[in-house]
Amino acid sequence: MRLILFTFFLVLVSVLLFADGVPPIGSGTETNPYQISSLDNLLWLNTNPEICNTNAFFIQTADINALDTQSWNEGAGWIPLPLIFNGEYNGQGYHIDGLFLNSELSDETGFFGCVYESRISNLDLLNVNISGNARTGGLAGIAHKSEITHCSVSGTVTGTYNVGGLVGCNAASTLDYCNASGSISGISNVGGISGSNSSIIIIPIEGIVFYSQIPQYNRYETFSPYIVNCYTSADICGTGSNLGGISGSSNSCISNSYYNFETVLINGEHILTQGALYNEQFETWLSNNLSIEIDNYFEQENGYYQISTPEDLKNMLPFLGNSENRFRLVNSIDLSNDENFFLPSFSGTFEGSNYAISNLSVNLDVNSSIGLFGIVNQATIKNLIISDAEINGHSSLGILAARCDSTYVFNCSVSGNITGSSVGGLIGTASNTLIENCLFSGNLTGTEQTGGLVGWVGFSEIRESCSFGSVDGLLSIGGLTGVLISSTLSDCFSFCSVTGNEKVGGIAHYVNGSIIDNCYFSGDIICDNAVGGLFAEEGDSLSIITNSFWNIESSGQAYSAGGTGKTTAEMQNVATYTDLTSTGLDSPWDFIDNPFDDNETEDIWGIDPNINDGYPYLVNLQIVETEDNEQNNPISQHIAITNYPNPFSPTSATRNSGTTISFTLAENSMADVKIYNLKGQLVNNFGSGFYDKGTHTFSWNGRDDSNQILASGVYFVRITAGELSQTKKIMIVK
Repeated sequence: MRLILFTFFLVLVSVLLFADGVPPIGSGTETNPYQISSLDNLLWLNTNPEICNTNAFFIQTADINALDTQSWNEGAGWIPLPLIFNGEYNGQGYHIDGLFLNSELSDETGFFGCVYESRISNLDLLNVNISGNARTGGLAGIAHKSEITHCSVSGTVTGTYNVGGLVGCNAASTLDYCNASGSISGISNVGGISGSNSSIIIIPIEGIVFYSQIPQYNRYETFSPYIVNCYTSADICGTGSNLGGISGSSNSCISNSYYNFETVLINGEHILTQGALYNEQFETWLSNNLSIEIDNYFEQENGYYQISTPEDLKNMLPFLGNSENRFRLVNSIDLSNDENFFLPSFSGTFEGSNYAISNLSVNLDVNSSIGLFGIVNQATIKNLIISDAEINGHSSLGILAARCDSTYVFNCSVSGNITGSSVGGLIGTASNTLIENCLFSGNLTGTEQTGGLVGWVGFSEIRESCSFGSVDGLLSIGGLTGVLISSTLSDCFSFCSVTGNEKVGGIAHYVNGSIIDNCYFSGDIICDNAVGGLFAEEGDSLSIITNSFWNIESSGQAYSAGGTGKTTAEMQNVATYTDLTSTGLDSPWDFIDNPFDDNETEDIWGIDPNINDGYPYLVNLQIVETEDNEQNNPISQHIAITNYPNPFSPTSATRNSGTTISFTLAENSMADVKIYNLKGQLVNNFGSGFYDKGTHTFSWNGRDDSNQILASGVYFVRITAGELSQTKKIMIVK
């Protein structure tokens, strides 16, 4: 009987040990780490959460077959290693094969739930089958302030929001020399390596804290996350927004990390997102120890890599992250045959040399951060024209760039149409950025934070820039910017037609802690709720708004959170801006010829009845050059030019429709009629003829001499009669 009882006791003990796993060898110190060699060791680790949150050290000493996890926990399989793993796990090149996890209602799901201030290295997870809810990854649901290096995941990872092949949410962590393959699917923020890549992390309070249980913003801290030297061959699928080959969404650094654009499928299609390379580029990079040489792709002259064809733009893809690289456009490029091509990120210098990139066309309504350049950081972009662009995306959209940080943008002119959220004609969102001598013309449709030039502006400066066309949205809509935070706006204007449901302003909806000087709005505003001629709302009393005006007649608005309302006649009178008796003027604007003795010499502004509809224009943006590059500075009042409608949209193949241009001569004369673009290039020559004194009209349908429809933008009709010359601005909007 005693023998039977003793045997039963041994069996019971062994069953209990198996139920809780088998303790590994070691004590968890750096010199004597826990040695994980079997699935039973992993089970022990899983059922002893206090071990995982004590800065302990673990090493894996053998390959582990985890197929049995399919029968664990009544079909739920593996339970993620405790929510906060705070230690070091070194796989030593061994793998875990066949890990199964089916927890569609659980957040923070993966082999690890959450790693915090940890290091995970040299671990391969093979043939995983992981299903979770929000923040699901093959290796970890969330990586907080951690380092994950030389790890890989293959198999299937499924979740809802923030789903990645390696980690669901990379929060201020470094992912280095990692890769993922297989199939990754979710709703929004789905990526091959990480679902989201964010600089914001959550600090655990008093031990274990769920990511979703800390709504207080003061518990957030910011650090720099990095995805470096990583690659993926996983296919991505999502029913919502923000799908990416490397990361579904990212506000921080992705460096030397790529996927093969020609083999990886995103929702069944080959789509460019950050990290995309064409097949030849990707294979070269992969076979050359994750390195590729720029000099093998470009000719270099005077320190600039030369860009002359669409293929050159495509060859830039592997080299977008190096701030030392400098590129120069050496002739205009037409992207008509390259739909959905853009450069998803950029650091460095891009010199446009006043050439144009035309017909940029991107239609990716579930993706964000779209422009000719997507996410721009530590860059200079200058002297570039982008014409006739068409962009449809989810959020953070701009014709020049989606998002700019620590960037200088100078002398850039863009035109086209954009639809999405957080939309800007030039740039979607800008922080720590200087924008100077830039122009947008076209049509914007956004849901919120939408502006004619920039949608959202923070800690930045905009000088001598303007916007034309229409801005249409729901809320936080402005003719120049949607929202202006801790920024400076000087010598700018907007002629946009601004429409919104609420929170609409001629220059911006919302201004906080900013300086606005020498700006005006003279478009129309359609809105019934929270609307202002210049600004609808001033967030604090710290903003300084001086010498700025709006047209109370064209806008229909008698109120503004700042600035001074004027009539159309006053807005077209130089005295409004230079005579200190003018109401609302504390110091004169800087005009050419110094009217009312403005005592300035930079000559930023000009005014002429036949330029800019008689309103002040920016000299550096409005100067027209002839074919011989001689400056034409029209001042004659003896030729009067008008046109209607203006702006207009070219719709006909004949020259006898479009806009009607009228000009009046004071005496009989030979007259010459030509139309130029912003670069001063002749686009249409109507020829010379003899005209009687009086008014003459003709029609122009917005086509050049070759009968090709011109891009959206600003053009000038120039009429010369004898020694007299006059110029009128015309705008095409498609």
